[in-house]
Amino acid sequence: MNSSPHNPLQSALLFFGLLLVVAGCITIQPEPEPEDLTIEYLMTLSDQELMDRDSDGDGLSDYDEMYIYGTDPLNPDTDGDGLSDYDEIFVYGTDPLTKDTSGNGFTDGQEVEMGTNPIDPDDPPFIRSYELQPVSFPFGKAEPDGSALEILDQNRQKLLYAEMFRVEVIILTNDSELKADDDSLFDERADRVMAYLVDGGVSKERVDFIFEPVSFSECPEDAIDENESCPEIRLVKFIPINPYTFYPEY
Repeated sequence: MNSSPHNPLQSALLFFGLLLVVAGCITIQPEPEPEDLTIEYLMTLSDQELMDRDSDGDGLSDYDEMYIYGTDPLNPDTDGDGLSDYDEIFVYGTDPLTKDTSGNGFTDGQEVEMGTNPIDPDDPPFIRSYELQPVSFPFGKAEPDGSALEILDQNRQKLLYAEMFRVEVIILTNDSELKADDDSLFDERADRVMAYLVDGGVSKERVDFIFEPVSFSECPEDAIDENESCPEIRLVKFIPINPYTFYPEY
């Protein structure tokens, strides 16, 4: 039997044909992403890959978060203030890396919820609980003296500044101050305080009075003055009433 002579070209074509058949049967799978994404993993990707992905779904590409804004590409709210990183940058103009951009004690998210300006440190105008000082009246008198008027005026100015605030004025009543014919002393003090505030521009609808009886026995013995009275329980206290949903953190 005669055999055909060996043809190298035919053998090569047959070999490459077999390779194509084998290759067609092999499906090349992309390398799976890790179950728990990490910054370390993202740093292994190319710039284009990072630009094409938004791992935390906040509207910012991973590339922009890592290399432009410095935010966390795996956390839609990097600073934890209740606003997404995207909204902080493109809607409100706040700092996505700082909870309180204006530094007034309210987080950016709280300010947005209250309708105030999160980048204005003076919005909202606020009176903290310690900022309204008590006024001490002279013993047995309804008229405030010079030091009392000074404090009263400071309180009035704060109320004018924060016009959303109401105030509770607590008149401490101490029977040791009263004479037989002077049972209106504490009402007169309330009238003087109200007149001073209203004449100074504070609406009377913002002022509520509370009369609080205090026992003379509550006064420390070393605090009793020459009138056998206790200055600490001759005070008129001012309590600001917060009109907002939140109280500043500091």
